[in-house]
Amino acid sequence: MIKRNYSSDKYSVYCKEHLREFRDELRGEASRALSGWPCRIAAVMLGLSSLLTFLHPANAENPYVTYTLFTYLVPILIVVSYPIFGFIISGIEKHSPLILDAMLTSGLLGFLLTLNFVWSGAKYSEYSDGVYTALSAQINFALLLATAFSFHAAYWVTITRNLVFALFSAIILRVIDAEFFEMNWLQIVQGLLAGMIFSWIFF
Repeated sequence: MIKRNYSSDKYSVYCKEHLREFRDELRGEASRALSGWPCRIAAVMLGLSSLLTFLHPANAENPYVTYTLFTYLVPILIVVSYPIFGFIISGIEKHSPLILDAMLTSGLLGFLLTLNFVWSGAKYSEYSDGVYTALSAQINFALLLATAFSFHAAYWVTITRNLVFALFSAIILRVIDAEFFEMNWLQIVQGLLAGMIFSWIFF
């Protein structure tokens, strides 16, 4: 046990001494994620999600469904424009962890806006029960994706960010529909905990 604690302390000292190198490496990883296939696939999936939501039969009579085509516009634009700005602006890579956070934040906001538009129009649909079930099932997964990935050298930054994501999601869901929130607050807790576990493993 003493030997294990000594090794842990030695590793902590090593990390502090090489914090700058660690931060630079994480910035490079975040930049490659933004300009590479991980975020490109995410952008495609977000666009496909918007299209499928728009075309779903349960939303046929929803007067707000057209808006769901634009809810993920900001995160998609971030992914598309990042490589372009990378050529134009030198040193943008050092801001890549924050840019990735902006993408995740806008993606989570897009999901919550989609919930708002779909839920607001559910009363016009005969499939309202099915809409409710589908929306409830997505909350956990959406928050997990938003909180699982982080490229900050200090883990407390990731913890703070994830707690803000969870609190933000809870407030928006409460505003959308109080009863819907009360039925699904546990989904937020589960999504946060799962995301924290993944982010710690990733860290």
